[in-house]
Amino acid sequence: MKCYSGKIHDIFNLSGGDDKGLNTGDTVVFYLGPGGWNDQTELQICQLMQHYLSAANVDLQILSPTSVRDADAAVDVEIEHSTPLNFMECMLLPGLGAGAKRFAHAQSSTDLARTAIALERYRLAHGEFPESLDALAPHFMEKIPHDIINGQPLHYRRTDDGQFVLYSVGWNEADDGGMVVMTEGSSPHVDLNKGDWIWRYPAK
Repeated sequence: MKCYSGKIHDIFNLSGGDDKGLNTGDTVVFYLGPGGWNDQTELQICQLMQHYLSAANVDLQILSPTSVRDADAAVDVEIEHSTPLNFMECMLLPGLGAGAKRFAHAQSSTDLARTAIALERYRLAHGEFPESLDALAPHFMEKIPHDIINGQPLHYRRTDDGQFVLYSVGWNEADDGGMVVMTEGSSPHVDLNKGDWIWRYPAK
């Protein structure tokens, strides 16, 4: 993605800015540019923000990765070529998709942890984990969370060692059977873009 702010520096040979906000060169657009530029920029930002807002259904408590990716694509098209009207979009909008993914993962992790606690309470009361999550409500938890990605029930199964696997389909929106994918490199970590978002009962 290209940003207009760097070109402002070159054009006006200005310096002194930092990464925390608008630098000296950027403010030239606001003070010397036509007044309508700001209005047009605000309109374009609001229109693109609507793409991200439509990805979340607050009533159903669902966040659609497909809609987020569509919003990211719309932003990429809008800022592909730098103009005086889109440099603010370049600075403000590209991180929204990643933020939405982190939010979805955080909420999913919370829901999985709450459900895992209820499963452990069930085990303490009955000596084993239930066959399905339906057995948890309402005694062990008031309401069983659904998968924030698609609104469907969380995936759950008991394992042969007397434990369980509990997971969301994750950002790829596909049931990978409870598979976790790690990134490559010297410091691998869970790849949130691939595989499932999983809670596995800790090994004894």
